[in-house]
Amino acid sequence: MQGVAAVLIVFAIAVYYLSGYAQLSTEGIRASKLSSQLKQEQSMAAFWKQQQALMTTPGSIEKRANTIGMLPADEKQTITLP
Repeated sequence: MQGVAAVLIVFAIAVYYLSGYAQLSTEGIRASKLSSQLKQEQSMAAFWKQQQALMTTPGSIEKRANTIGMLPADEKQTITLP
């Protein structure tokens, strides 16, 4: 009877150890995926920041305005408030 109890205890310890190891492996995989996703998000953020910088330069704004037919304001027709 004592032999069976000892085997069951060893078996329980082994199962507990393996479940902890499996959880550790799962967390490692999850951390790796999150790290990869973070790098991708940082890359996209840098890309959009660069695009924003390109689109908001005075030359770019003037070019787009000319493309759609906008003209600079005529000082004679502009109303300025004091």
